[in-house]
Amino acid sequence: MDNRNYFTMAIPALLLGVAYLQPINAAPAEDLPNVTGRMTITQQTFTVSGVVTDTNGEPIIGANVIEKGTTNGAVTDFDGKFSLSLQNKQSILVVTYIGYNTKEIPAGNGSPLTIQLQDDTQNLDEVIVVGYSVQKKKDLTGAVSVLEVGDLKDTPVRVRGFSTIRNNDPLYIIDGVPVEGGINFLNPNDIESMQVLKDASSASIYGARAANGVVIISTKKGKEGTFRVNLDAYVGVQTSAKQMRMLNAQEYGDLLWQAQRNDGKSPVSDVYGSGETAVIPEFLDADHRLPSGDVDWVDEIMQKAMVQSWRKQIKLAATCSP
Repeated sequence: MDNRNYFTMAIPALLLGVAYLQPINAAPAEDLPNVTGRMTITQQTFTVSGVVTDTNGEPIIGANVIEKGTTNGAVTDFDGKFSLSLQNKQSILVVTYIGYNTKEIPAGNGSPLTIQLQDDTQNLDEVIVVGYSVQKKKDLTGAVSVLEVGDLKDTPVRVRGFSTIRNNDPLYIIDGVPVEGGINFLNPNDIESMQVLKDASSASIYGARAANGVVIISTKKGKEGTFRVNLDAYVGVQTSAKQMRMLNAQEYGDLLWQAQRNDGKSPVSDVYGSGETAVIPEFLDADHRLPSGDVDWVDEIMQKAMVQSWRKQIKLAATCSP
């Protein structure tokens, strides 16, 4: 085909395409309605409130109440009360406080909640007593150590070491009461936890008495609504592992004779006589009233001994109303 004929046929097709793209019955821009404004979507919220207490009904100050899965939360006031705005009525509240078990409860329908936390006795070793307050072990920056109950079994506690003057014993605080003269009166089985305050910041409230450190001891207590009786008993036999071997009467006389001969003397004794050898008499007195004997006094003293220990413990706690 001739190129000129092809170009002549292409021009009408191009013009037809332009005519097809032209808007049909299009309205002028000035005739379009003037639409102003915006669409707003609002998510409804509701407020849940309540109080957090311990097992005795006492308010817990500073407990954390958090909407699970979020950072939305509140802290209880001096009366243990809180108020929290939630996005969903199906939310779960997570309540935490040091020394208590974490509790999760549904938010409910907005009615006031009463949340009771149980003592966390399993993780009590994570709570450190420091002066007037308590802190978690991982958050503690002062010089405070936690002792196991078995640490007091064989070795006395020393915080500052030994010195040549005055008493080296630390100040013992048992359930908030200072005691002197050590804690030998305290049964190790009655100890729940023990902390040692070693630096000035943690022991400052005890004054000069804390110069050798402070040992804070908390004893075991009963739980409300629970009655428990514990019996701890054992029976055994004590005996010496190795005893000294003593000379019998004849061996002692023979050595006494040998010692006198070594000194160049003729052997003589009020008991063994004055012969060539030591002779044990039948009686020790002239009236023949005191017969002689051969007694192993070490064996008589170090006899087997029966030992026994009985310990009964009764635990019960109750709330006393004024």
